[in-house]
Amino acid sequence: SIWSPLPLAILQKVLEGIAKEDFNAIARNANLLVGYSQAAGWMAQQSPDYTRFTADFRRQAQNLVSEARRKNVDGATVAYFQLTISCVNCHKFIRGDSVL
Repeated sequence: SIWSPLPLAILQKVLEGIAKEDFNAIARNANLLVGYSQAAGWMAQQSPDYTRFTADFRRQAQNLVSEARRKNVDGATVAYFQLTISCVNCHKFIRGDSVL
């Protein structure tokens, strides 16, 4: 299920990879996040807003993969931050808090 702690554990591994400049770990775990966002169980609701949040999450995770492949720790750090913002905004939306 989307609400399992697994995506959070993967995000922790991404952060660990950034801290250690382990670009393979960053790319591998960011790719796992892309995969999760494409899984049927990811869709918590069917709405244009949720679809937009999911697309933003996926784009940020893919940016993270790209920065890791470039071995750009600063770019990966920014991409991680943007990915985290997309997570927080979507979860606020799901809870009914206004983020739009």
